Amino acid sequence: LYAIYIGILPPELEKIAVKTIAKAYRDGHISVHGYVRMIRTIDDDKLGQSWEAPQSYSTKPDNYQNGGYWATASGWLFYALAKVDVALACESMCEFVKHTKKYETEGSPFEYINKASTYWEGKLYGTSAALPYAGVRRIINEIFD
Repeated sequence: LYAIYIGILPPELEKIAVKTIAKAYRDGHISVHGYVRMIRTIDDDKLGQSWEAPQSYSTKPDNYQNGGYWATASGWLFYALAKVDVALACESMCEFVKHTKKYETEGSPFEYINKASTYWEGKLYGTSAALPYAGVRRIINEIFD
């Protein structure tokens, strides 16, 4: 996502990448409520682990760095989706805004959430607001301007 956002991929690879990302988004493998999972759900092992050996602090599957969903990369996702399908990018942005508003009193946007949105950490997490906003602004400036 970040490689697309900063524009370092050759055009032919970027085209493949954004189509792959859009498909993974549509299929529900990389995002929930506009938050981004770093490893597609279909790439987890049989036990639901995102990594071959979870960190020593051992997190349950679908949480933190073992399959949690992060807002830091949300703006990059919005931007990548907009390059291939603006409506899909708007869908993801709206999901993020709705989730943020729904959990505002609990401290949203969060650093990360689990898929069921029943657990989160990092209340009022600065980069979880700033980076999605940056992605939205970039889409507005480049696509709608």
